[in-house]
Amino acid sequence: MILFLRDPVSRFISGFYSRQRKGQPRYYSEWSPKEKEIFEHFAIPNEIAVSLANKQAEDHALAIMALKSVQHFKPYSKWYVDIDYFKSRFEDILFIGFQESLDADFIKLKSILEIPQNITLPTDGIVAHKNPKDLNKSIDESGIKALREWYSEDFYFISLCEEIMSNKANAQAQ
Repeated sequence: MILFLRDPVSRFISGFYSRQRKGQPRYYSEWSPKEKEIFEHFAIPNEIAVSLANKQAEDHALAIMALKSVQHFKPYSKWYVDIDYFKSRFEDILFIGFQESLDADFIKLKSILEIPQNITLPTDGIVAHKNPKDLNKSIDESGIKALREWYSEDFYFISLCEEIMSNKANAQAQ
């Protein structure tokens, strides 16, 4: 297995804007009826996060529906059966990289897979499917806390994956 993971809050923000744009300009995927309701109501990701944090908010239920129904917001736990099963597949893991260290991790992966050094990641924003730089990516403190709680299993999974890669690196060094 080769996995690349991303901080769940950063992934949520990026996914919000990607789906708000319906994946454009690189892709196009029309909104589902639920996404239409969500993106016509919430203009920025902070609005979902703050509504998630405030159980008395009128749109709290809509924020929960958003996190449960938008594919880009779903937790990593949808990728694997359960943590114990994932741990049982330790030997099948070739590499786990992280968005936050993507360039360095891609270089490591190229070495492992013996990919020529002249192969690079795309730098063009559209080809790389990057969000525009000028988007409002800020999340209020209450929203950060609510998202960290919502994605608590993802944070555990990421720490487990970091530990796995650290153990693999230590084993290779010996």
